Amino acid sequence: MASTPLFDFFHESTIPGQHPVKRPDGSEFVFPLVLEAPEISLGNENSFEQTEITESNIRAKTLTFIADNAQNLTNTLTKHGAILLRGLPGIKNAVDFDALGKALNWKEFVYVNGAAPRTKVFGSVYTTNEGPADTTIAWHNEVAQSRSPPGRLIFACETPAAKSTGSTGVLHGPEAYALLQKTHPAFISALLNQGIVYTRQLQEETNKALNAGRGWKDTFNVTNKQDLDLALKDLGITGTWLPDGSLLAASPVLSGVRADERTSQTAFFNSICGAYYDVLNNPAAGAGTVHKFLAFGSTTADGSAPVEGPSEEILASVYKSLDTIGVDIPWREGDVLLVDNYLVAHQRRAYSGPRRVYASLWK
Repeated sequence: MASTPLFDFFHESTIPGQHPVKRPDGSEFVFPLVLEAPEISLGNENSFEQTEITESNIRAKTLTFIADNAQNLTNTLTKHGAILLRGLPGIKNAVDFDALGKALNWKEFVYVNGAAPRTKVFGSVYTTNEGPADTTIAWHNEVAQSRSPPGRLIFACETPAAKSTGSTGVLHGPEAYALLQKTHPAFISALLNQGIVYTRQLQEETNKALNAGRGWKDTFNVTNKQDLDLALKDLGITGTWLPDGSLLAASPVLSGVRADERTSQTAFFNSICGAYYDVLNNPAAGAGTVHKFLAFGSTTADGSAPVEGPSEEILASVYKSLDTIGVDIPWREGDVLLVDNYLVAHQRRAYSGPRRVYASLWK
């Protein structure tokens, strides 16, 4: 099949909440971009050029199209931050989603230092967070509690949740940064001047009853404490063993914002809201303990003493502000969502009934 230009194949579509975002030069782009593929059925060859369409080659033709347009899609993703691909012919399950990720020619990211309990399904494809369905997983950039987070994400829907629940929200980081500079200037100033320290209490084994319940063995891809020590040192994490046998893991001081040289924008980039909600939804953490798990960076000369982080009131207010500009993706079967993790945060709404949404992480 000869290469088909990207926008000759897809047509732009819309979803509720989609809106224009301004670039530094004053021009605008739509966020997120929604591209819908034409419906393909046997005997209808208009979508891929005049070649025979059969059940066996629809998937192959779609993957070839993605591969032929990989650089164009990547560039478009950088421009818009998130792209919802809807109605991709022949793309239905984890095997297909893995093949699509590889067709984009991105380098796979090894999931280390992540908080979410998840299971590998096939190839690069994992389940999304397997924590309780009745809680929100609040705004976060994937693995932002690490010095080396993934650059791109792919979410893919095999089975949407019932009654339009369980949407995945996307939040444009530069837009969020500009908003919080106006609504919460002291909070942004503290992030810029001091950074943030994330502290997690990890059990040995993963607990899927918690949204951030990944155990230290799974978190750091190790099987023993000796290998764990090496992993913590490599990641710059300070580990402290508690009397109950759990590990208190404190990140190095990390910036809560990120300057993106590709787009000349500064993004709100962190897992602060996600960590806040994780503590709220963890009965074992106890009331009023958010400050134990989120602290502003050190102001001491030797960098050894993090100071108390933002209050619960500030965090709740920040989340409320961000929610005004986030966009919920109303999942349909076969949807694929491409996300630039450096520019866009995401969250998951609570849901009911079966829900099968996958994730793959890329450098």
